[in-house]
Amino acid sequence: MAEHDLVGPLIGLLGQAAMEEDHSALVAAIRPVFARIPRLPVSTTGELATLEKVLSLPAWKKRFELYAVWIATRIAGAVEPERVAVHTDAQGALPFAFKATHLATIESADGEKRLWAERRERCVDPIGKNRTGHVQPDYGLWFGPEGADRCDLIVEVKHYKTPALTTFGAALVDYAKAHPHATTVLVNYGPEAGVADHERWSHHGVLRRCHEIGDLTPYNRVACDAFRELVREAAGPEPHPRLLLLDVSGSTSDGDGGLRTRSVARSWLSAPEQAHLKRVVAASEAIQWDLPLVEAVARLDKPVDAAGGDPLAVAQELLHGAKRIWIATDSSGVSAFKTAGFRHFRHLRHMTGIDLVEVGSS
Repeated sequence: MAEHDLVGPLIGLLGQAAMEEDHSALVAAIRPVFARIPRLPVSTTGELATLEKVLSLPAWKKRFELYAVWIATRIAGAVEPERVAVHTDAQGALPFAFKATHLATIESADGEKRLWAERRERCVDPIGKNRTGHVQPDYGLWFGPEGADRCDLIVEVKHYKTPALTTFGAALVDYAKAHPHATTVLVNYGPEAGVADHERWSHHGVLRRCHEIGDLTPYNRVACDAFRELVREAAGPEPHPRLLLLDVSGSTSDGDGGLRTRSVARSWLSAPEQAHLKRVVAASEAIQWDLPLVEAVARLDKPVDAAGGDPLAVAQELLHGAKRIWIATDSSGVSAFKTAGFRHFRHLRHMTGIDLVEVGSS
C-alpha cells in the first residue's frame, strides 16, 4: 500500500478513457503504469462476466470505494515507508470491509500509531442524519494501549461532485465530538463546502480541530501536501534508531586499554529512555562486539580493548541495514563523524566524557 502509488494515476487515466473515442494514446500512457506492478504469471480459468465486472470498476460503479482506498494509501504514504507495517489477512489481502479493521501500524517516537478503518465509537446527541448514538468514520489513527487508546486523527472520505454543506458540517461536528483529542479531517474529491465559514456549527466548540480539504485528487499537489502534513503531524516524529555504535577507538581509552567513560555509558544505557535501543555495537576500526542492549550493559563492566582509529567505516557499514544510527563517541569523534560526509548528521547531547550523535543515509 505504501510502496506502489498507482491508484491515483489509474483513476485519472481510466476516467479520461471513459470520455475519449480514440483510446490508443491512453493505452500507451497506461502501459508503463501497469509495468511498475510486480507480476507473477498464473494459469486459471473463469467466467468472462466476472472479469468484466472487475474491469467495469473504473466506469464509476464503485468510484467511492476506489477513492476511499486511494485515501488510505495517502495516509500510509505520508510517512517514510519503513515506518509502516500493513496488516493483510490470511490470504494476503487487505480487506476494506464495513467493520472495524486494523489496516496498518505506523512507528513513531511517541509509540505505535494504529490505522483503523470503520471503527465505531459512541457519540452523544449526534446531529447527522441517521446517526443514533454512534459514529463510524472511514479512517482513524489511534495511539496508546488497547482498551485505553485515544484517537489523534480522523479522516472522513467524500466523493461528491457538488459539496453538501449540511452533510459535511454534521460529519465534522459529530466525528470531532466523538473523538475529543483528534484532528478531524473531511476530504472530498470535489470542492470543499466551506464548513468553517458558517456559524451554524460554531456553538459546538469543535471546529478549531476540524479541517476540510476539497479537490483532493492525485493531480492537486496543494491539496495532497496539505493532507500529508496533517497526517504527518498526527503520526508523530520518526522513531528513534534501534542501533547504537559505541566508539571504543584510542581516544576513548583510559590508558589501560579500557573505556574511560564506561560508568557514564552504563548509567545512560540503563535508563528507561533508551529502551528503544535493541542492539549495541562496540567498534574502533573494526567491530569488537555486537550485543543486545541488556547484554551490552553488562559487557561494559568487563575490559574493552579501546584502541585503533575512529569507527567511520563501521558506521557506514551499519547504515546499509538502518536508515539512521546513534553513535556514542568523544569530542574528537564528533569532529570526525561531522566531516565524514554522512548525508544526515546531528549532535544530540553531551554527557561527561561522552557525546551522542546521530548519523544517517538520508
